[in-house]
Amino acid sequence: SDNILSYLMLSSDIKGHVEDPAYYFSGDALVDTDLDLLMLTQGWKRFDLSAVIGADIPKYGFAHEVSQTLSGEISNFWGNGARNPDIMLFRPANGFMDRYSLGDNHKFTFHDLDFPDSTSFILQAISRGGNTSVITLKVKPESFPVWQSFIPKPYVGEMPSRIPENFLSQAKESYYYEGGIKVVNMEDVVVTGHREESKNNHIYNVQPTYTLSEERIAALSGTDVLTLIRMLPGVQVSGDGEIRVRGGNGPPMIYVDNMQIEPEDVIYMSGMDVAGIALVSGTETSMVGVGGANGVVLITLKDGRELSSSVATSPSLAHIAHLGYKKPEAFYKPKYETADERNNSKPDLRTTIHWEPNIVTDSTGRASVEFYTADKAGAYNIVVEGVGGNGDVVSGRYTIEHK
Repeated sequence: SDNILSYLMLSSDIKGHVEDPAYYFSGDALVDTDLDLLMLTQGWKRFDLSAVIGADIPKYGFAHEVSQTLSGEISNFWGNGARNPDIMLFRPANGFMDRYSLGDNHKFTFHDLDFPDSTSFILQAISRGGNTSVITLKVKPESFPVWQSFIPKPYVGEMPSRIPENFLSQAKESYYYEGGIKVVNMEDVVVTGHREESKNNHIYNVQPTYTLSEERIAALSGTDVLTLIRMLPGVQVSGDGEIRVRGGNGPPMIYVDNMQIEPEDVIYMSGMDVAGIALVSGTETSMVGVGGANGVVLITLKDGRELSSSVATSPSLAHIAHLGYKKPEAFYKPKYETADERNNSKPDLRTTIHWEPNIVTDSTGRASVEFYTADKAGAYNIVVEGVGGNGDVVSGRYTIEHK
């Protein structure tokens, strides 16, 4: 089958299907002859030399990926590039928020991002004068190469099995053994009600002095955030956006989804994205420390599904969820740390024994890997492949006997 060596050196450059590509790197005596036949049949060609000599090099639509990125551009009311705009990036998952000045450039690209799949980002464009209503934000959508599939021709004759019978037998035995122990038939359960978790999971589980409900906020659709804050009892908002809580000597602490922001940054938020607003005053503020002496305002944003509908009405705001990397899953490995685990009568019938995704060698190129074998004797196939720091491709297949 294909491995990292045969893929990088052969099958990725061949337009047609290559049967058993790893065979051509096996060292067999007939490899050179068969490789000639393969190349003559496929008509392999990586570069058009005449085009290269004439400097007629095609432009590729996909740049070399160094890190995950978010990019786009900001235009003014007339559709031209905005002058000296700012952009605010907010990531609700971990509470990251920052504001960036683009200077003379109306286009932006956030580099060195690191996020898993289904991570949501909120981008807010801000004009030079601090306005968000006369400015438009366009985020560059994700694009991917066109996928190709190969459907092999039907095999004529009897298809030989490449899976050893002892492997199938052991896998089948393991399935029945695990099923007999782990399958539990539960009695019928009638659910008479369920608890709905509140979206307002406030910091330190403080009890708000007053909460502006979702229903009230929904009824005031289109109201800006400062007006919503002004509706909290004992809260005053001046004409220039300065917030004060009765009895305080300064601006209150502002939290958005449990992340503290500067009070002056509230004006850049859209009221259509707010799910709830709460005020904490009095003795409850001691839970957030000395900084809460002037009061605390807690703002909860809508989740991604609700945001997607509200963002469409605000051209300066964008809610995106690009395809990130898949979160790694742990490979099961028995530990046998106690005597009870080592003397357990349950047989170990694993067919895939070990997987090590990231082996780092020392300065001499050596590394050590340990694993527990299964209980049944037999031949273990070991496949090692990867890429070295100098670009060398490593691929090896070995067999050891477990007696």
